[in-house]
Amino acid sequence: HYVGFAAGSGITPILSIIGTVLEAAPKASFTLVYGNKNRHSIMFKEALEALKNKYMQRFTLIHILSREITDATINHGRIDAAKCEQLFNTVLTAPAAAYYLCGPENMILDITAYLEQRGINKNQIHFELFTSAASQKRQQQQTTATSDGPLSEVTVMQDGRTFTFSLAQNTNTILDAALAQGADLPFACKGGVCCTCKAKLISGNVTMEVNYGLEPDEVAAGYILTCQAHPTTATVVVDYDV
Repeated sequence: HYVGFAAGSGITPILSIIGTVLEAAPKASFTLVYGNKNRHSIMFKEALEALKNKYMQRFTLIHILSREITDATINHGRIDAAKCEQLFNTVLTAPAAAYYLCGPENMILDITAYLEQRGINKNQIHFELFTSAASQKRQQQQTTATSDGPLSEVTVMQDGRTFTFSLAQNTNTILDAALAQGADLPFACKGGVCCTCKAKLISGNVTMEVNYGLEPDEVAAGYILTCQAHPTTATVVVDYDV
């Protein structure tokens, strides 16, 4: 059994996952909780209905509408921790092998925290964020920041290879700057949540805008989220291989 949470256009990747799971695993079932403002704003309505008709016994669709009165209270509101509690006490009682989430940052953080509170392993939770508040703030800052500030020499080690570039301390994050230099580095959310861009700080110092993903012991051990990290010393070395 698999469970998906989506809001608005976050349905796009989840819809693909649902179709793949149900077609590839004949014994699998999938429950989707899908949030929208009202019935008229529901994306891929026909595609979802087609899945319901094709997999009547295996696909369950639960609509949550924030700006439309519904017959059942469970279908009204926003997908947050309180709504998750209501859902898990009624329709999501069966354990799931994996949870797939896609939507705004606040929704993802709420659901992830709720699932972990219920004892669900982080490895079972997979998500994709919309543009996060942190990345929006960074983009706004970059429109006014210049490259006139102190320069850092940043060295990145990955897959046994090393490359070095200069980065002004008041502009891009290490990840964005490295990507701009043509580096093929791992990343996903760019919101400080998923830890895909995690690397170890070997030397130098950085500041992170936000950190939702790293545990305190990981930070103490020198790990950073490169999507949130700005160099603050003349030289910085990060290693993706440790």
